[in-house]
Amino acid sequence: MTAVAIYRFIHEVLRQDGTPALAVNGVEMTVVNAKTGAQLYYNTFSTKHRLSPANVAQVAPAGRGRWKSANANNNVLKTKGYPLAHHFGHGKQ
Repeated sequence: MTAVAIYRFIHEVLRQDGTPALAVNGVEMTVVNAKTGAQLYYNTFSTKHRLSPANVAQVAPAGRGRWKSANANNNVLKTKGYPLAHHFGHGKQ
């Protein structure tokens, strides 16, 4: 199976409304099967690095690697009995 990576990027996206809003650069990474066109992977990342056609293929996998390592660490902690749960600070409910 041959996989093809497709990248799209945008510069200076405001992360929040209001002042001061943080401007970041965004990249979208889609990996598809070259023969069938089936989507194998999709994700978006924010970065402070200036993106270009010359460097986006190096920046996007680095963002994916950071996401995978953080998820793997949390999954190990959850399966070993640590009481990790999502807490979003929405009050008592």
